[in-house]
Amino acid sequence: MIKRGLIALALGTMITASTAVAKPSVGIFGAEALLNAASTMGQINLAQPKREQLMATITAYTSRGAETDIDPFISADGNYVYDGLIACSREYPFGTEIILNDRTYRCGDRMARKNDHSVNLSLEKPRFDIWMSDLAAARQWGRRDLAVVVLYPNAY
Repeated sequence: MIKRGLIALALGTMITASTAVAKPSVGIFGAEALLNAASTMGQINLAQPKREQLMATITAYTSRGAETDIDPFISADGNYVYDGLIACSREYPFGTEIILNDRTYRCGDRMARKNDHSVNLSLEKPRFDIWMSDLAAARQWGRRDLAVVVLYPNAY
């Protein structure tokens, strides 16, 4: 009983002992700088996405094993395939929106390296590959050269 009391008294003394605490500084490396950086970061996130217009080759693909890799129903960004998914070159970050024929697609998958404009520099123009659930519809789409609008995500 006495030992517990002495330990508690000793701990209490140690806890209440005064300790030196650094005061926040101001100026270029202090709190003021952090507030300025935080307000700038907020402005970046509120900016309009970067917009680019270009000509591209557009094809279509399905979830057949011959057209995809190990898991044909999971896109490269880790989501299940869906209507509106488009495969893009590695130069376009996931979440980039591609507008073609008055429809918006979301970049969530990757092109095969042989068709990737950022890897295969012999390609004349960028390529995009629209995911379709139906093989007949994908074949009917074929290959088209179209004007597209690329909207990069805000964080890019």
